[in-house]
Amino acid sequence: MNKRILLIVEGPNDEKSLVEKLWDRFDRGADYSISTYDTNIYVLMNQLFKDGEIDENLDLLRLLKSQDVPEDKRIGKDEVFTDIYLIFDFDPQDPDADFSMLRKTLKFFDDSSERGKLFINYPMMQSFRHITGQEDPDFKERSVPVDIGRGYKSLVDKEAWKVLKQNAGLDRGRLKWIISLNLQKMNYIVNGVYEMPTYDGYKRMTGEIVLDKQLEAAENSNSVYVLNTSVFLIVDYHPSWFFDGVKPGE
Repeated sequence: MNKRILLIVEGPNDEKSLVEKLWDRFDRGADYSISTYDTNIYVLMNQLFKDGEIDENLDLLRLLKSQDVPEDKRIGKDEVFTDIYLIFDFDPQDPDADFSMLRKTLKFFDDSSERGKLFINYPMMQSFRHITGQEDPDFKERSVPVDIGRGYKSLVDKEAWKVLKQNAGLDRGRLKWIISLNLQKMNYIVNGVYEMPTYDGYKRMTGEIVLDKQLEAAENSNSVYVLNTSVFLIVDYHPSWFFDGVKPGE
């Protein structure tokens, strides 16, 4: 069965735009649908997991199909997907933020072909543009205050490399460069080494491990590392484009 992908994103603007750009640049023939949730990860968790309990038998797709949502966002009852990805912001300042439950949720949604895979962007989706130039020696250590909130968008508008502020500048080569920078950054956050991980190393850096490192940084310095993980959906989809020794289709 050919891959058919469902992408559940937090909002209709930056998230949807980036996802569409990624597929357009890397695989225009990919069969995918995007559903915008229009709320944050903590609201989603409260809706999925009642009383903070993980239901191991939860069928996300069946639940989404049963929701009363506008027709243009509704998932057809007969639609079948081979892979599901969820893309949300960290939003640590949210009054409903529950990091313990978020960790459980990341552990639960850890496989796109089974329950789905959750990607959390730190502090939010705009982090994929938070690179100051072709040479950006500060990217490795770049972090922002935990309570930056929506002020982060203004910061990115101020600091981001001009080329990255416009979608026209996001060709395949530049997007692959952004993905590689974030792979190196994740390796640095988790393992203290700022270099491309191996494929096996990448797979070991799970969402909950990254979250634990970010919470550690928040506790120690009241900040979180700038990291975009949603771009890794292309890495998951076709790892041979990024890692040597990986056969196409693995």
